[in-house]
Amino acid sequence: MDKKATANENLRLLPKIPRPEMEPLIAGYVNYAAKFKYFRYIMLGVLAVIVGYNFFVAGKRFPIDELNTIKTVMASIMGAFVVALLVLAGVFFSTLRKLKKALNTSAEKHGLDKKEFRKEFHSFVKMTIGGPGLR
Repeated sequence: MDKKATANENLRLLPKIPRPEMEPLIAGYVNYAAKFKYFRYIMLGVLAVIVGYNFFVAGKRFPIDELNTIKTVMASIMGAFVVALLVLAGVFFSTLRKLKKALNTSAEKHGLDKKEFRKEFHSFVKMTIGGPGLR
């Protein structure tokens, strides 16, 4: 309870924004944070491929044709992961840019300092929702 009281005391700019205007900002952050988990999935996939390769292929002898096929398949799989990561990064940063633009617009509309408002919004969503934040 003491933590909540100190958190509410630190919020001096967010209460100036009306609730109906704040809800789309929070929904945008939830959307942004939900996309962040896919980065973890891709990284776990890369790790699984590397461990699988080291466990099943590395250190064993194969005929040259079979070895070239294995290398081609591994390069294709890793290439697919890189492409997926780049596409996801584009979508991720696009969503982040839209959210920051909405925050700046809301701050300008109410005559608030943009950086302070974004910093306070970052603290608020990290405390209440979690996720990567807005840095």
